[in-house]
Amino acid sequence: MIAELFTFVTSEITLIMLVAAIGIFAGLALQSRKIKSFQFQMSIIIMIWISGETVGVLAKNGILDLDTFEGVGHQIHLLSMIAIGAVFWLRFYHAKRQGKKFIDEIPS
Repeated sequence: MIAELFTFVTSEITLIMLVAAIGIFAGLALQSRKIKSFQFQMSIIIMIWISGETVGVLAKNGILDLDTFEGVGHQIHLLSMIAIGAVFWLRFYHAKRQGKKFIDEIPS
């Protein structure tokens, strides 16, 4: 009984914190105002990641019935990881093509 109550309360707190985090990162994305800015891109990717976690919490609580879509939260996480990889690769590619120097290169 107490364990079930504790689990319910912690999952509700987790859900509230996830919604607050989405709000914070949405605000950061709107604040940057440029789609090409790193802050905007990372905010969008983190919002996708958080939405995957939110789906998982909602399914775990029984609020969202995903019997036909097992692992939707994991698929959303996968989407965000693919997006972050694409963002890093494209940023690296464009910087290298324009001849910009990278901080992590060892000076010769």
